[in-house]
Amino acid sequence: MHRKVYHTRSSNAKEKMKYIIWTKEMDRCLSEVLADHAKQGYKSDKIIKTATYVAAVTALNEKFGLDLAKGHVKNRLKTWRKQFAALKEILAQKGFKWDKAQKMVIANDTVWNDYLKVHPDAKVFRAKFVENYDELSLIVGNDQAIASCSDDGTEVDVDVMPDNEVEETAVEILSDDKPAKNLRWTEEMDSYLGKILVEQVQKGYKVDNILRREAYDTAVTALNERFGPGLARGNIRNRLKTWKKQYCILKELLSHAGFKWDEAQKKIIANNSVWNDYLKVHSSFYIIVFVLLRH
Repeated sequence: MHRKVYHTRSSNAKEKMKYIIWTKEMDRCLSEVLADHAKQGYKSDKIIKTATYVAAVTALNEKFGLDLAKGHVKNRLKTWRKQFAALKEILAQKGFKWDKAQKMVIANDTVWNDYLKVHPDAKVFRAKFVENYDELSLIVGNDQAIASCSDDGTEVDVDVMPDNEVEETAVEILSDDKPAKNLRWTEEMDSYLGKILVEQVQKGYKVDNILRREAYDTAVTALNERFGPGLARGNIRNRLKTWKKQYCILKELLSHAGFKWDEAQKKIIANNSVWNDYLKVHSSFYIIVFVLLRH
Protein backbone atom coordinates (compact mmCIF):
# COMPACT_ATOMS: atom_id res chain seq x y z
CA MET A 1 0.00 0.00 0.00
CA HIS A 2 1.35 3.40 -0.98
CA ARG A 3 1.32 6.22 1.48
CA LYS A 4 -0.32 9.45 0.48
CA VAL A 5 0.99 12.97 0.28
CA TYR A 6 -1.62 15.43 1.46
CA HIS A 7 -1.89 18.89 -0.09
CA THR A 8 -3.73 21.81 1.44
CA ARG A 9 -5.70 24.15 -0.81
CA SER A 10 -4.24 27.31 0.68
CA SER A 11 -2.93 29.87 -1.80
CA ASN A 12 -0.06 30.60 0.55
CA ALA A 13 3.10 28.96 -0.84
CA LYS A 14 4.24 27.99 2.65
CA GLU A 15 0.98 26.14 3.22
CA LYS A 16 0.91 24.49 -0.20
CA MET A 17 2.33 21.21 1.08
CA LYS A 18 1.87 21.46 4.79
CA TYR A 19 1.32 17.76 5.28
CA ILE A 20 3.66 15.24 3.73
CA ILE A 21 4.34 11.60 4.53
CA TRP A 22 7.65 10.28 3.27
CA THR A 23 7.57 6.93 1.51
CA LYS A 24 10.48 4.50 1.28
CA GLU A 25 10.84 5.36 -2.40
CA MET A 26 11.08 9.07 -1.59
CA ASP A 27 13.63 8.41 1.14
CA ARG A 28 15.68 6.30 -1.24
CA CYS A 29 15.64 9.02 -3.91
CA LEU A 30 16.61 11.74 -1.43
CA SER A 31 19.37 9.60 0.07
CA GLU A 32 20.91 8.92 -3.31
CA VAL A 33 20.94 12.59 -4.31
CA LEU A 34 22.37 13.83 -1.00
CA ALA A 35 24.98 11.09 -0.77
CA ASP A 36 26.08 11.72 -4.34
CA HIS A 37 26.48 15.44 -3.65
CA ALA A 38 28.38 14.75 -0.43
CA LYS A 39 30.85 12.63 -2.43
CA GLN A 40 31.23 15.49 -4.91
CA GLY A 41 32.16 17.90 -2.14
CA TYR A 42 28.89 19.79 -1.81
CA LYS A 43 29.09 19.48 1.95
CA SER A 44 31.66 21.63 3.73
CA ASP A 45 32.27 21.67 7.50
CA LYS A 46 29.05 19.74 8.02
CA ILE A 47 27.07 22.32 6.03
CA ILE A 48 24.95 21.17 3.10
CA LYS A 49 25.17 23.67 0.28
CA THR A 50 22.21 25.32 -1.42
CA ALA A 51 22.94 23.57 -4.73
CA THR A 52 22.38 20.23 -3.02
CA TYR A 53 18.97 21.24 -1.72
CA VAL A 54 18.00 22.46 -5.18
CA ALA A 55 19.09 19.16 -6.75
CA ALA A 56 17.22 17.14 -4.14
CA VAL A 57 13.99 19.11 -4.48
CA THR A 58 14.17 18.94 -8.28
CA ALA A 59 14.75 15.17 -8.29
CA LEU A 60 11.91 14.47 -5.86
CA ASN A 61 9.42 16.70 -7.64
CA GLU A 62 10.24 15.29 -11.08
CA LYS A 63 10.17 11.66 -9.99
CA PHE A 64 7.07 11.74 -7.79
CA GLY A 65 5.11 14.63 -9.29
CA LEU A 66 5.24 16.64 -6.08
CA ASP A 67 5.67 20.29 -5.24
CA LEU A 68 8.24 20.04 -2.44
CA ALA A 69 10.43 22.91 -1.30
CA LYS A 70 13.77 23.22 0.47
CA GLY A 71 12.00 23.25 3.83
CA HIS A 72 10.66 19.73 3.30
CA VAL A 73 14.17 18.39 2.69
CA LYS A 74 15.54 20.26 5.71
CA ASN A 75 12.81 18.80 7.92
CA ARG A 76 13.50 15.30 6.64
CA LEU A 77 17.18 15.78 7.41
CA LYS A 78 16.31 16.77 10.97
CA THR A 79 14.48 13.46 11.36
CA TRP A 80 17.37 11.53 9.86
CA ARG A 81 19.88 13.23 12.13
CA LYS A 82 17.88 12.24 15.20
CA GLN A 83 17.51 8.67 14.00
CA PHE A 84 21.17 8.36 13.05
CA ALA A 85 22.29 9.79 16.39
CA ALA A 86 20.10 7.25 18.19
CA LEU A 87 21.57 4.43 16.11
CA LYS A 88 25.14 5.54 16.82
CA GLU A 89 24.36 5.83 20.52
CA ILE A 90 23.15 2.21 20.54
CA LEU A 91 26.17 1.03 18.54
CA ALA A 92 28.48 2.76 21.02
CA GLN A 93 27.25 0.38 23.72
CA LYS A 94 28.95 -2.93 24.41
CA GLY A 95 27.32 -5.91 22.73
CA PHE A 96 25.77 -4.08 19.78
CA LYS A 97 27.10 -4.09 16.23
CA TRP A 98 26.01 -3.17 12.73
CA ASP A 99 25.12 -6.01 10.37
CA LYS A 100 25.92 -4.80 6.84
CA ALA A 101 24.10 -7.68 5.18
CA GLN A 102 20.84 -7.24 7.11
CA LYS A 103 21.29 -3.45 7.42
CA MET A 104 20.30 -3.38 11.07
CA VAL A 105 21.68 -3.21 14.59
CA ILE A 106 22.11 -6.66 16.07
CA ALA A 107 22.77 -7.99 19.57
CA ASN A 108 21.68 -10.97 21.62
CA ASP A 109 18.38 -10.84 23.50
CA THR A 110 20.04 -10.24 26.86
CA VAL A 111 21.89 -7.16 25.58
CA TRP A 112 18.77 -5.76 23.95
CA ASN A 113 16.54 -6.41 26.96
CA ASP A 114 18.98 -4.79 29.38
CA TYR A 115 19.37 -1.75 27.17
CA LEU A 116 15.63 -1.32 26.59
CA LYS A 117 14.97 -1.32 30.33
CA VAL A 118 16.89 1.96 30.51
CA HIS A 119 16.11 3.24 27.00
CA PRO A 120 12.60 2.02 26.08
CA ASP A 121 12.36 4.43 23.13
CA ALA A 122 15.13 2.48 21.39
CA LYS A 123 12.73 -0.41 20.85
CA VAL A 124 11.94 0.89 17.36
CA PHE A 125 15.48 0.02 16.26
CA ARG A 126 15.30 -3.62 17.33
CA ALA A 127 15.21 -5.70 14.15
CA LYS A 128 14.64 -2.49 12.16
CA PHE A 129 15.84 -2.55 8.56
CA VAL A 130 17.67 0.73 7.83
CA GLU A 131 18.10 0.69 4.07
CA ASN A 132 19.92 4.00 3.75
CA TYR A 133 22.36 3.64 6.66
CA ASP A 134 25.43 3.88 4.41
CA GLU A 135 24.08 7.01 2.76
CA LEU A 136 23.20 8.51 6.14
CA SER A 137 26.80 8.01 7.22
CA LEU A 138 27.83 10.29 4.37
CA ILE A 139 24.97 12.76 4.67
CA VAL A 140 24.63 13.28 8.43
CA GLY A 141 27.28 11.02 9.92
CA ASN A 142 29.59 13.88 10.89
CA ASP A 143 26.83 16.29 11.85
CA GLN A 144 26.66 15.05 15.42
CA ALA A 145 29.72 17.09 16.28
CA ILE A 146 28.33 20.36 14.94
CA ALA A 147 24.60 20.32 14.35
CA SER A 148 23.66 23.94 14.73
CA CYS A 149 25.23 25.58 11.69
CA SER A 150 22.90 27.03 9.10
CA ASP A 151 22.35 25.32 5.78
CA ASP A 152 23.93 27.97 3.59
CA GLY A 153 26.84 28.78 5.87
CA THR A 154 26.08 32.50 6.01
CA GLU A 155 24.23 32.74 9.29
CA VAL A 156 24.22 30.83 12.55
CA ASP A 157 21.29 30.94 14.92
CA VAL A 158 23.27 31.32 18.12
CA ASP A 159 23.75 33.93 20.79
CA VAL A 160 27.38 34.07 21.85
CA MET A 161 27.61 35.24 25.44
CA PRO A 162 30.59 36.03 27.69
CA ASP A 163 31.78 32.88 29.41
CA ASN A 164 30.70 33.93 32.89
CA GLU A 165 27.11 34.85 32.01
CA VAL A 166 23.96 32.82 32.60
CA GLU A 167 23.11 30.87 29.45
CA GLU A 168 21.10 27.82 30.47
CA THR A 169 17.36 27.64 30.84
CA ALA A 170 16.05 27.21 34.35
CA VAL A 171 14.58 23.74 34.80
CA GLU A 172 14.00 21.49 37.75
CA ILE A 173 16.29 18.58 38.43
CA LEU A 174 14.24 15.48 37.73
CA SER A 175 16.99 12.94 37.05
CA ASP A 176 20.73 12.59 36.49
CA ASP A 177 20.22 13.73 32.89
CA LYS A 178 18.28 16.91 33.71
CA PRO A 179 20.29 20.16 33.84
CA ALA A 180 20.76 21.97 37.13
CA LYS A 181 18.75 25.14 37.65
CA ASN A 182 20.28 28.56 36.84
CA LEU A 183 23.78 27.28 36.21
CA ARG A 184 26.54 29.83 35.62
CA TRP A 185 29.54 28.62 33.63
CA THR A 186 32.78 30.37 34.55
CA GLU A 187 36.02 30.43 32.57
CA GLU A 188 37.56 28.10 35.16
CA MET A 189 34.72 25.59 34.77
CA ASP A 190 35.01 25.74 30.98
CA SER A 191 38.75 25.20 31.12
CA TYR A 192 38.37 22.26 33.48
CA LEU A 193 35.58 20.67 31.43
CA GLY A 194 37.62 21.07 28.25
CA LYS A 195 40.60 19.25 29.76
CA ILE A 196 38.44 16.41 31.05
CA LEU A 197 36.65 15.86 27.75
CA VAL A 198 39.90 15.94 25.76
CA GLU A 199 41.28 13.25 28.07
CA GLN A 200 38.13 11.17 27.60
CA VAL A 201 38.37 11.45 23.81
CA GLN A 202 42.03 10.42 23.95
CA LYS A 203 41.03 7.36 26.00
CA GLY A 204 38.58 6.30 23.29
CA TYR A 205 35.33 7.44 24.86
CA LYS A 206 34.19 9.11 21.66
CA VAL A 207 32.88 6.81 18.94
CA ASP A 208 31.84 8.15 15.52
CA ASN A 209 31.60 11.71 16.87
CA ILE A 210 29.44 10.65 19.82
CA LEU A 211 30.68 10.98 23.39
CA ARG A 212 29.97 7.87 25.39
CA ARG A 213 28.04 7.96 28.64
CA GLU A 214 31.23 7.24 30.60
CA ALA A 215 32.74 10.52 29.36
CA TYR A 216 29.74 12.50 30.59
CA ASP A 217 29.75 10.72 33.94
CA THR A 218 33.45 11.39 34.44
CA ALA A 219 32.98 15.08 33.61
CA VAL A 220 29.99 15.44 35.95
CA THR A 221 31.81 13.77 38.84
CA ALA A 222 34.96 15.85 38.38
CA LEU A 223 33.10 19.15 38.09
CA ASN A 224 30.90 18.43 41.10
CA GLU A 225 33.91 17.48 43.22
CA ARG A 226 35.79 20.64 42.29
CA PHE A 227 33.02 23.24 42.12
CA GLY A 228 30.31 21.81 44.32
CA PRO A 229 27.39 19.40 43.67
CA GLY A 230 24.47 20.10 41.40
CA LEU A 231 25.62 19.43 37.82
CA ALA A 232 24.15 16.64 35.71
CA ARG A 233 24.78 15.16 32.28
CA GLY A 234 22.23 17.59 30.88
CA ASN A 235 24.42 20.52 31.89
CA ILE A 236 27.39 19.05 30.02
CA ARG A 237 25.26 18.43 26.93
CA ASN A 238 23.94 21.99 27.00
CA ARG A 239 27.44 23.40 27.37
CA LEU A 240 28.66 21.29 24.45
CA LYS A 241 25.81 22.63 22.31
CA THR A 242 26.99 26.16 23.05
CA TRP A 243 30.60 25.26 22.27
CA LYS A 244 29.59 23.65 18.98
CA LYS A 245 27.66 26.73 17.93
CA GLN A 246 30.56 29.00 18.82
CA TYR A 247 32.97 26.73 16.96
CA CYS A 248 30.75 26.95 13.87
CA ILE A 249 31.01 30.72 13.97
CA LEU A 250 34.78 30.63 14.42
CA LYS A 251 35.23 28.23 11.50
CA GLU A 252 33.01 30.32 9.25
CA LEU A 253 34.96 33.45 10.09
CA LEU A 254 38.35 31.78 9.60
CA SER A 255 37.29 30.59 6.15
CA HIS A 256 37.52 34.19 4.89
CA ALA A 257 40.73 35.74 3.62
CA GLY A 258 42.55 37.96 6.08
CA PHE A 259 41.45 36.18 9.25
CA LYS A 260 43.67 33.73 11.10
CA TRP A 261 43.93 32.00 14.43
CA ASP A 262 46.60 33.30 16.82
CA GLU A 263 47.74 30.29 18.82
CA ALA A 264 49.58 32.38 21.41
CA GLN A 265 46.68 34.78 22.10
CA LYS A 266 44.03 32.10 21.56
CA LYS A 267 41.84 34.33 19.40
CA ILE A 268 41.03 35.32 15.83
CA ILE A 269 43.11 38.18 14.49
CA ALA A 270 42.92 40.42 11.40
CA ASN A 271 43.78 44.00 10.59
CA ASN A 272 41.14 46.68 11.05
CA SER A 273 40.34 47.00 7.34
CA VAL A 274 39.58 43.26 7.10
CA TRP A 275 37.34 43.39 10.13
CA ASN A 276 35.53 46.51 8.99
CA ASP A 277 34.97 45.23 5.45
CA TYR A 278 33.61 41.95 6.76
CA LEU A 279 31.26 43.53 9.28
CA LYS A 280 29.83 45.90 6.67
CA VAL A 281 28.24 43.05 4.71
CA HIS A 282 26.75 41.13 7.62
CA SER A 283 23.56 41.64 9.56
CA SER A 284 23.33 43.44 12.88
CA PHE A 285 23.19 40.03 14.52
CA TYR A 286 26.56 39.17 13.08
CA ILE A 287 27.97 42.49 14.20
CA ILE A 288 27.05 41.65 17.77
CA VAL A 289 28.55 38.19 17.50
CA PHE A 290 31.80 39.14 15.87
CA VAL A 291 32.44 42.16 18.07
CA LEU A 292 32.29 39.75 20.99
CA LEU A 293 34.73 37.42 19.24
CA ARG A 294 36.95 40.30 18.19
CA HIS A 295 37.51 41.31 21.80
